[in-house]
Amino acid sequence: MKKNKLIAGILISLAGIASLIAALVFDTKLDSMLFTAAGFGLTYGFLTLREYRREYSYWSLPENRERYQEMLEAEKDERKLRLKEKTGRYVYNLGLLILCGSIIVFIALDRLEIMDAKPLNIYLCAFLIVQIIAEEVIFRYLSKK
Repeated sequence: MKKNKLIAGILISLAGIASLIAALVFDTKLDSMLFTAAGFGLTYGFLTLREYRREYSYWSLPENRERYQEMLEAEKDERKLRLKEKTGRYVYNLGLLILCGSIIVFIALDRLEIMDAKPLNIYLCAFLIVQIIAEEVIFRYLSKK
């Protein structure tokens, strides 16, 4: 029942609503991107809120409160928490670097009218795979130290 799930769900839903309003109100060349952002924001935001609600409902039941306290105690393993934090930080920084580079490349290709949708999809899939592999490799590397 982490509150950050609730906050993330609300913020992402609001971003989706804002993107939808912007797409409907303004007529720009970015309409498809705004509708995509709206669809993602609304879908992911509402799914996150639903997950939080289910989790809250489950752990709030009197018969589950003791198990919830046991689960919280088990999560206090200091070494695993540090490894998770370091892994998350490294993957996040790697993701930011790749994202910044891709933004520059995609803007340049768009301005030059060189790019169509297929290379973008291939790149985004490769990015997802790199993120997943990097997380596992970094976690294993940190575990050996």
